[in-house]
Amino acid sequence: MEMAVAGYSKNSITVFVKEGTLNINSSGVDTTTIQDVSEYVHQGIAQRPFKRVWKLPDHWVVKDANVADGILTINFDEIIPEEKKPKYFIGGE
Repeated sequence: MEMAVAGYSKNSITVFVKEGTLNINSSGVDTTTIQDVSEYVHQGIAQRPFKRVWKLPDHWVVKDANVADGILTINFDEIIPEEKKPKYFIGGE
């Protein structure tokens, strides 16, 4: 899964799974860096706080998450229990 997060740093984004839901939060401004107090005529990318939540399928697990070049990438693994895998009697795997 990929999500555009241009202008946000890795330190200002939180990605976690709780009770089967994937949560992505940001407080907006990165507090680990010193903010420039300049007055802008136009500042194109606003760093507003946001929260996104998705329900994950029962057999999906978040493998890892990374922010690079303004894109948040989240990788998933699908772990299917043996009792839910198809059982082939003729042909198949």
